[in-house]
Amino acid sequence: DDAAQTAEALLRRMEAMCAKGNKKMCPTIQSYTSVISAWAKSKEPGKAVTILHRLEQSDKIHPDTATYTAVIDAFIKSGVEGSVDKAEVVLKRMEALHQNGNTLVQPSIPTYQAVLNAYAACGEIGSALKAQNLLDRMEKLRDYGYAKCAPDDVCYRIVMRAWHESKEQGFGEKVKTLHGRMKKLGI
Repeated sequence: DDAAQTAEALLRRMEAMCAKGNKKMCPTIQSYTSVISAWAKSKEPGKAVTILHRLEQSDKIHPDTATYTAVIDAFIKSGVEGSVDKAEVVLKRMEALHQNGNTLVQPSIPTYQAVLNAYAACGEIGSALKAQNLLDRMEKLRDYGYAKCAPDDVCYRIVMRAWHESKEQGFGEKVKTLHGRMKKLGI
């Protein structure tokens, strides 16, 4: 896509000017995240991941929650089979970084909801179970004290929709169980 290519070319020019000593032209994390978002809109997750990897190797600038979320968005928007699984791998990376003390990275409810929605909408076999497993993981993180990972009513409803739309054997019972868990939690 022309817009994403133009954005990345501009980013590279900024990096070059910064390397030559023009500190006013040094790209910020927002600069990098904006280019990743442009690649997401172009449905080019590979290019978004390349930029993320550059940032992860940098000793000057580090990816934050918005950066990782933009990469997740790139995978989801690509619509390629298996892309939601790749988005969840990035989400797991965010969780691990945060749990290991990286204060710049913490998955938020909207980040989780994006992945849950993608599983609910993708129609791949087993996607409802993957959404369920992600919700279960969110509950465990909440129980371990990560309040920002506590699933809300929207998360539960997304997973219920995933089960309902899957029409997998026993989906009705899964929806009932989730509804019961919501009631028990007062959600």
